[in-house]
Amino acid sequence: MATPSIPIVETIAKIISTVLNPRIAVTIFIVSGIALAVPIALPGAFPWLDSLVLTYKAIAAITCLASGVLSISYLSSHFWKVWSHNKHVGRRKKCVHERLEKLTVHEKHMLQYYLCEDSRTVHFDISDGNTGPLLRSGILQPGAPYTNGAVAAFNITDEAWDYLREHMHLIETPNKPRPSRGSWTI
Repeated sequence: MATPSIPIVETIAKIISTVLNPRIAVTIFIVSGIALAVPIALPGAFPWLDSLVLTYKAIAAITCLASGVLSISYLSSHFWKVWSHNKHVGRRKKCVHERLEKLTVHEKHMLQYYLCEDSRTVHFDISDGNTGPLLRSGILQPGAPYTNGAVAAFNITDEAWDYLREHMHLIETPNKPRPSRGSWTI
């Protein structure tokens, strides 16, 4: 069941989201804060400001408080988004690194083509089922949407590419040489 829309709430939300963006909220906070502080810090220096603030002190205080709260909420929202994005990226990197430590011999052979050819894209036969686990674990991602029968392009992700270039030993198979290219790739 949909929540009924309330026009006044929608209007206020629209005004807050479009008119009171962070730059405007900070500017209003600074100006209203100065207007409230100057008559206290420098009494009599600006008589016109003293009388103006005395007349509209409640409005200036509410404006300063509201714009300060908005400024803080924008700032905290920004930091929350940055923190959660970095946390997600770090978790994904950790999962990819852990998976690269547990590769099967066939998966190692597949990843050797990327580094031996110094290419971020390699074509593999998708009918053998070995690309699926690497896709699900974030090591490979689909390349071009074009497939040639049972052969498709796969890109290695940035996390896997960087980690494997630093840790080449993870894809070494000294006792089991890589099969010829024509047997399972194009």
